[in-house]
Amino acid sequence: MPNTSESAARQIVKDLKGTWHGRYGKVCCPAHADRRASLSVTPGRKAVLFHCFAGCSQDKIFGCTQEPPDQPGGHELGHAPG
Repeated sequence: MPNTSESAARQIVKDLKGTWHGRYGKVCCPAHADRRASLSVTPGRKAVLFHCFAGCSQDKIFGCTQEPPDQPGGHELGHAPG
């Protein structure tokens, strides 16, 4: 059975034009004006895990989603202006 959280994580990284590094991806955080990839995207056992090294909260990151993260397509993230 394929790891669907890995597929979702890889798609998020691709959509946000980030890079994949073995078991995780790095992208520019959509929650703040970011020029360096500061958001880690990692497949978990049941969900995709996000960590912004600039300190953005999960709520702020998910607030930039076009759809709620628990809905189909909810992984489609936009970028903060800046």
